[in-house]
Amino acid sequence: MRSGWCAAGLVALVAAGWLLPGGRTERFTVRGRVAGAGRSAEVTLFRIPDGGGAWPVLATVPVGRDRAFAVGLPPGDGFAVRASDGPLLSPCATVGGPDGFSEFELVLQPAPPVEVLVTDDAGGPAAGARVVVEEATRGAPPRRRPVAEVRADAAGRAVLPPVPPPCGRITVRVAGFLPAVLEPLPADAPAAIRLDRGRPLAGVVLDADGVPVAGALVAVAEREAVTDEAGRFLLPAAPSAGDFVVRADGGDRGRADRTVSRPAADGPLTVRLTPVRRIAGRILLFRGVVLEDLTGAEGRFCLLGLRPGPHHVTVEAAGFEPERLRHVLCGRTDLRVTLSR
Repeated sequence: MRSGWCAAGLVALVAAGWLLPGGRTERFTVRGRVAGAGRSAEVTLFRIPDGGGAWPVLATVPVGRDRAFAVGLPPGDGFAVRASDGPLLSPCATVGGPDGFSEFELVLQPAPPVEVLVTDDAGGPAAGARVVVEEATRGAPPRRRPVAEVRADAAGRAVLPPVPPPCGRITVRVAGFLPAVLEPLPADAPAAIRLDRGRPLAGVVLDADGVPVAGALVAVAEREAVTDEAGRFLLPAAPSAGDFVVRADGGDRGRADRTVSRPAADGPLTVRLTPVRRIAGRILLFRGVVLEDLTGAEGRFCLLGLRPGPHHVTVEAAGFEPERLRHVLCGRTDLRVTLSR
């Protein structure tokens, strides 16, 4: 499957106006204390996405013996902190918003479990459904890290350990049905999830000039299809009702995300690709050693979906000085970024 990243695992590579919108540009350290903290307490830093959804986890730091903590913020706006210690969680405190940048006191308290009721398309209990809670981690788009998994009982009920609502999502999988996703997690009341067997979706993928694209990858709700020589595709199952996104990747000929509404749009679908604008290159250590744990085996990265014109690119990695490149023109694929301690 193609991805928006040419090499997975890049810790922090951002283009101004894309991953980090305008706002604060200097680094800042958030400090505070945690009330009721034990030896295993820690504080987690989140980014609050503009478009809603799960909050990606940016960093986790331990709480000291004096119950104090300090966590550094990257440039940008829209952050929150939360303390945890086993089954105890504190409410999230926004940073730079109503709570400002002053020192925080995070108060731990017992967190309720997450309860889910899963039914099939006929409304009956989906016994044995696999229910997974995933936490969003840093990346664009955010990557997912499973934190808990249970099976629904005979009544279709699943009780998961406490996971704070802002940063997680629930995915339910049952053979013969499309995956069902609930994001963000419910804050209090049990969540009801109804499964969908889906219906076929057919269409054609065209490039920006209207020419059919062969070999394009088309994906909906973890279902994939590849276009034939005439650019046609057939997905055996797509959501039966409501809005969903069809993603098409034609490689160098472009990409597209098309929102489809059923049953209003129930005929053959035409997906027109948009030319890909990108900045790509390679990240090296100060001695020329590839950062394998940050990108891929060759240290390569690729940012897609950028607007035309120049961008400011920032590379950050723990233990190294940030590297900032200004006025990088969209379309460059030969960047070489060298980090130093």
